[in-house]
Amino acid sequence: MACIKTLNKAITYDCQPGSVGIAEMYLINFDDVTSTTVDSTNDITAITLKSGAKTIPVECYKNGAKLTEALKLSDVSVGLDQSVMFTLYSKNSTVANTIMSALLSGRFMAAIKLNDINASPIMAGLKCGLEISQADTDSSAAGGFTTVTIKTPDDARGENRITIIPAAWTTITAAKIV
Repeated sequence: MACIKTLNKAITYDCQPGSVGIAEMYLINFDDVTSTTVDSTNDITAITLKSGAKTIPVECYKNGAKLTEALKLSDVSVGLDQSVMFTLYSKNSTVANTIMSALLSGRFMAAIKLNDINASPIMAGLKCGLEISQADTDSSAAGGFTTVTIKTPDDARGENRITIIPAAWTTITAAKIV
């Protein structure tokens, strides 16, 4: 590794009960973000979207969405390989085909608020963007819905864990498609 950083925080349990799953998630077209301000603790303190840009709410019903992070190690860098899995519940061809076409050709960020009220929202894909890596539809399982995974591109360095402060989260939710 090129640089060693000092660990200077206690790793504690603090008797928190925790909670699993995602409460809210918004996909953001990577090119719709004109700027972000990230402080020294890896918090997004401000985010600016192009004029008229919208964030796309993703249904998280019954754990229909999931974030995973894993170590991404190379000879020159260390980062996180982020994957976001979600279910497309629409079977209407116009809606489903439009969404799938955009997913197949786009790069995205995912703003994710966990069910755990003590957790800060997370921004996946801030540096590299997330690209589609898998899409599965099975007419006999899961109601015939399509499950999609978008992830850090294979040739990318990887991401840092980035969290979102409330003011930036408000910017993201205020721009959602209704």
